[in-house]
Formats: sequence, C-alpha cells, structure tokens
Amino acid sequence: MPRYEEDDEQQEEHWEEDGFESDAEEDDEDESEEEAEETSSDEVLEEIAALVEESEELCDRGEFRKAVRLWRRVIDRFADEPVVYFYKAHATFRLLCEEVLSGGAWDSSAEAAVLHEEVLATLDEALAMDSEYIEALNLLGAAHMLRDDHREAVKAWEASLKLDEDQPDVEADLEEARKYLR
Repeated sequence: MPRYEEDDEQQEEHWEEDGFESDAEEDDEDESEEEAEETSSDEVLEEIAALVEESEELCDRGEFRKAVRLWRRVIDRFADEPVVYFYKAHATFRLLCEEVLSGGAWDSSAEAAVLHEEVLATLDEALAMDSEYIEALNLLGAAHMLRDDHREAVKAWEASLKLDEDQPDVEADLEEARKYLR
C-alpha cells in the first residue's frame, strides 16, 4: 500500500524557513504537520479509491481506453503512489487482452505489442517503488504469460508467492507456466 512519510530534510527546511524559535514550538508544529499529513493522506486515499472505482466501472463497460487515459492523467498528480501505476497497468492489461482477443494474434496488431510494453513498463514503475507489491507481481506474471514469456511469468509468480504463500490461483498459474519450461 502507499506510504506517506515526509522526508526529514524537507521537514527541517520547512521549520527553518518559518523561523521557529523554540523546541516547544517545533514540537507543536510537528504535531500539527503530522495531523495535517494524516488528513492529507486520508484525502489522497479517498481520491484514489474513487478513481479506482471509476476505472473499474469504465472497464466493466468495455471502455478500456478511457480507463487508461484516466490513469495516465492520475499518474501526473500522484507520481509517488505505486497503486496508481498498478491500476494504470491493470486497465492497460485489460485493453491489451481485448486487443489480442479481437485481433486474434500478436503479429497482426502492432498496438498489442505497444500495449504490452506499456503494461510492463508501468508495473516496473510500481515495483520500483514497492518491490513487495503482490498484486503488481501477479499482474506482471499474467502479462508475461499472455506473451508466452513463461520464464518471466514464473519469476514474477514465484516472487509473489514468497511474499504470500496463500494464493491458490497464483500457484495454479505458476504450475501452468512451469509446464512450458520442461
């Protein structure tokens, strides 16, 4: 999940700029900033949750391109939140699946290859921020499996299962991918 920790250097610079005169005032300000940060964090979480709901509704209606555009805009606002990268990748993956199903084959659709690369790049961003993001690892495995990159799918799903062994669907997907490696 997203983390909301203010950088200590930024906090100290803020205090110095405001010219705090005593430790007591610094402590009071620190408490006020923490309360404001918690409120701000809650507001961010609420806004992201609403965007997730909107995106899922768009995807459920088959409006995958609109969902992808939504997340592209959202990333500009919440660039430090791995969850927005995950949901952008998720919407793009659903668009990719639709493209592959309607086009019939990867070779006949240059767009499918571009979408696949976008999914992988977006998941890489999320995992660079949170390497233990289980849902992102699972989607990464699915994206690799869709392109018949079984070795990479296995790596992603094994990493996910190391973090949480209780994922029966992922275990089944992993076993299926391993069949292709034998």
